[in-house]
Amino acid sequence: MKLLLCAAVAFLPAASHAATADDFQVWSSFQASGSISGRVVGGLELSGRFVDDAGRLGVAIVRPTIGYKLTDHLIVHLGYAHQTTINQNRRDVQEDRIFQQINWTMGKIGKATLSSRTRFEQRFVNTGNDTGLRARFQLKYSLPLKRKGTNLVMSTEPLIALNTTNWGQRAGLDQWRNFIGVNMPLAKALSLETGFQHRYQVRLNQPDRSDFIVPITLSYKF
Repeated sequence: MKLLLCAAVAFLPAASHAATADDFQVWSSFQASGSISGRVVGGLELSGRFVDDAGRLGVAIVRPTIGYKLTDHLIVHLGYAHQTTINQNRRDVQEDRIFQQINWTMGKIGKATLSSRTRFEQRFVNTGNDTGLRARFQLKYSLPLKRKGTNLVMSTEPLIALNTTNWGQRAGLDQWRNFIGVNMPLAKALSLETGFQHRYQVRLNQPDRSDFIVPITLSYKF
């Protein structure tokens, strides 16, 4: 926990200082996931991100996945995502992604659970013909609170571009996201997660961004 907090706190001031543009955003999403048959699992995420001080829809994402439980603590996934970035003064950007993912429940630290998500993406964008390769490494810490079923959640996730493309991806750090919030049950199979997320985003030929985000995620387990 101390390591996660120190990494997040140490990074935030540097990111904010380096960036010359920022925005307040609200990211809403609905996620459904669960067992399909035996060890085969599946999921679907629908997401809308409201940008420009949360005044308009800026990004829409559809992301289905299928996975296989190697153990109770380790799941491998294959997924696809379609993302539309809605621009006001130029054409919209359409991005298709294929990705491979490993979810690992690493174990306990006291009463808390430490888990990780490693994702490797192949990105195809309509503004260029290069394939962008990107790796994402999320580390999450979940601590049960006194209210039954409610958890304090903290996560950190660097997104690393592995190559440079003709549509704007530059090799190196692409984004870094840090989140703190709560996950609470709404019903037997339904939960809500919300809090505060800071995103530092590196951009090609534009000022870097330092965005302040309220994510609202509704999750259904089937």
